[in-house]
Formats: sequence, C-alpha cells, structure tokens
Amino acid sequence: MFCLLVNEFGPVRLFLALPASFKQKLKNQQAKEGESVTLCSVLSKPGVNVQWKKGTEHLKAGDKYELKQKDASCELQIKHLNVEDSGEYSCECGDQKTTATINVHALPVTFKHKLESQEAEEGGSVTLHCEFSKPGVPVEWRKGTQVLKSGEKYQMKQKESVSELLISKVVPEDSGDYSCVCGDQKTTASLKIKAQPVTFKQKLGSQEAEEGDNVTLHCELSKPGVPVEWRKGTQVLKSGEKYQLKQKESVSELLISKLVPEDSGDYSCVCGDQKTTASLKIKGRRKTC
Repeated sequence: MFCLLVNEFGPVRLFLALPASFKQKLKNQQAKEGESVTLCSVLSKPGVNVQWKKGTEHLKAGDKYELKQKDASCELQIKHLNVEDSGEYSCECGDQKTTATINVHALPVTFKHKLESQEAEEGGSVTLHCEFSKPGVPVEWRKGTQVLKSGEKYQMKQKESVSELLISKVVPEDSGDYSCVCGDQKTTASLKIKAQPVTFKQKLGSQEAEEGDNVTLHCELSKPGVPVEWRKGTQVLKSGEKYQLKQKESVSELLISKLVPEDSGDYSCVCGDQKTTASLKIKGRRKTC
C-alpha cells in the first residue's frame, strides 16, 4: 500500500506497512489425557513476534509447551495433557488475537498392579499395595465392608501411582478380605494370619505354706487374653470360696484360701496343649499346750 505526495520537487510515493493479521485462526480441539495437541495459526506476513497465552497466563517454552514459528506459521504444542490443561488458548500479535478452546477428556482409572493375597505370622506387619494407571487418584481401603482409617493399627500411604496399606502387629482377627477402591474400580485380596503357639514365659513354681494361710500360684503366657484352665491333679478348679482364678493381660493366677493339709498336691495351668505344673505342700500348725 502506498500514497502519493507532491512537493516542490515533484510527486513522492510513500509505502505504508500494513499491520499483521491472522490469515488462519486457531481451531477448537478435543484430546485425551496423556496425549499431545498442537494449535496452529498463520499470519498475513512472516517474521512478526507473537505471544501465546492460556487465559491470562503467558506461556513459555519448556517441558510442557513447545513454541514454533516458521515464516508466517505459528504453532503451540502442549505435551502430556491432563484435565487441568483444558481451557482457552490464544495467539496474540499486537492488537490482533485468535482464540480456541481445548477440551481434555480424562481417561478412566484402572489398576496396573492389583492386590495380592498374603499369609503372615501373628505379631508381624503386613503391607498390601496396588498400582494405578495414573498418579494422585483418591482411594479408599476396606476390610470387608468396613472403611479403614489411618491410626496405630493401619497406615495408608500413596506415592505417585502406588497406594499402600500397612497393617501393624497383626493378630488372627486381622485375617479377611481387604480392598482398595477408586471410583467404580476395586481390587481385593485375602490376608491370612497364622496364630503363634502359646507358650509359658514363666512357669509355676512349687511352694510350701502353713495350714490356715493363703497361697497364690501364678504363671505368665507368651501372649495376653488366652483362655486357661486350672487343675489339681485331674480335677478342674472353678472360682468360688476356696479358689479364685484371675487373669490380667498375660499373667494368670490361682489363689487358694484357708489352706488345709488336703490342699497339698500337684497344681497345673493348662492352655491348649501347653501345661505347667508345680507342687504345693501344706505344713500343719503345731498344737500348743
């Protein structure tokens, strides 16, 4: 474009630079999570500077964005798309602008690595873990239908796409089916806890006592709360006026009141196939004249 001026020397032709405009504008696009997408525009002339934006944010070249310009063609490539990349993108040149919308569709979450059934011994710790098709997704851990919460018994951890459930100090009651749930996706595995055999940490000790006194026999088991049976010889003893049976955590006691010589004999504490035995000898009181 030019205009013609006339001065004292004659006519002068002046050429005027036209502002750049967009010959080809950006187009709206649909893409899937994890893919790449390229926005293209073409200017009316080459070599002019442009600026790319997402909303009001100025975009810079890097791992996420690649900016290219060849002659009058301008390109923005967006890599490793996620749902948050959806929005309006614009290419600006001076007061000229072209805008397009990108809509990124989320891929459904699936399990790359499912839970596996395990066996463990009582008293140890167990870790169940699974891996998802993408990182940072919210999950819920369950035992049967019970939703589990982090605390002393359970610890839930999530690092990138791997989710873990740590179960501490397992007991036979921890056996069952455990699930990791994410939306409508679920993976389930069974956990079987093998009970440790009960043993006597401290066995009964034989004692001597005088007629009319009280005596206490006690022993300690390797774990608390297990049922025991007290016997004198083959006779099973019951709590009452003569005998008192007590159990606190892993310690079991038999209190025998108002001893008489007939209380002498062998006493046993029995737990399953485990047994500890001790003898009790009652000395009669001397008669005084």
